[in-house]
Amino acid sequence: MSWLVTRSGNRDFVKVPFENWIEIYREDKGDGIFVKTESEIIPLKTEDRTVSRHCHARIYLEGGKLLIKDAGSTVGTRVNGALLPSWKEKHHSEPVEIKHDSEIQVGASTRLRILLEEGIPTVRPGTDYDWASLAQQKEKEAFELQQINDDKNNERIASLLEEAEYYYRKDFEEEKAEGCRREALRYRELPDISFCISADSKLILGQWEKLEIEIQNIGYGIAKGIALEASSNLKLEHDREVGIGELRKDESKNRLFSVNPSESGRAVPIEFTIRYRDHQNQKHQIIKSGYVAIGREQHYDTQGKQTLIVHGDYIKQGEGVILKKGRWKTINETEAEDELDEP
Repeated sequence: MSWLVTRSGNRDFVKVPFENWIEIYREDKGDGIFVKTESEIIPLKTEDRTVSRHCHARIYLEGGKLLIKDAGSTVGTRVNGALLPSWKEKHHSEPVEIKHDSEIQVGASTRLRILLEEGIPTVRPGTDYDWASLAQQKEKEAFELQQINDDKNNERIASLLEEAEYYYRKDFEEEKAEGCRREALRYRELPDISFCISADSKLILGQWEKLEIEIQNIGYGIAKGIALEASSNLKLEHDREVGIGELRKDESKNRLFSVNPSESGRAVPIEFTIRYRDHQNQKHQIIKSGYVAIGREQHYDTQGKQTLIVHGDYIKQGEGVILKKGRWKTINETEAEDELDEP
């Protein structure tokens, strides 16, 4: 069986071979959208900064039905205009059946029309993977090596934990996957950088505003040469990059820097990248993205209050938040727009 996938408003078709599952995601070093199958990776010839990296949505066979599930993306997945049920950022949604000519929307603007060439195939015996069992087997192997208590096994233990992390993410077990990731860092004595960004006032197109970054090393080794880079629609005061220095285990720093937005709107996608090196000079990077309201005039303020509306994962553990008079409140994208619509 094959699928034909097309973007709305575009007559170019992309043929995607399908056996048991595919995943839709954004590339690590750009905004291109790709489909990953069991045997290959296929570009969709479109870009969308709001589509999640690694895996935004997964389409798979179960019980003779073709299902789609959001993998805990930032903005969710829609089928024929309806948001998938029980979707929550960093937690997968409930699955929904899709059929011939279904329209899928991932991110803010990527729409795919699904055309089935030969109907829904049956799953061939032995090809429907039990990701959870594979992950548990790798964890068991890691645990057995841990009992030997020999530092020479640390690299092998870390590798097994990384494999378990990969399989858990395939099974949408994000908490277990994160636990394996953290354990692998511990055995390799590697740093793990977390950061959040906040503002004293809202952002206005073409005006310089101060942002504060709080960055912390929550890992197990030193992080050197730490630098922050903002997306191209946020001009930094001195350069595209802000130097942070180095952080040892459990250390944190706060740094003020100025940005000047070059794009306005109620939900402007922005991105911050942190780059650093570990004790072996291996390079690492973290990319966190979200949405922020950027106004043209002060009329975006509600009753004269300075307001910054944010929806994304780069502030406060990935939750959408509103910062008003220094107080945090959880909101969703609809509530953010309602807030801006107030007289």
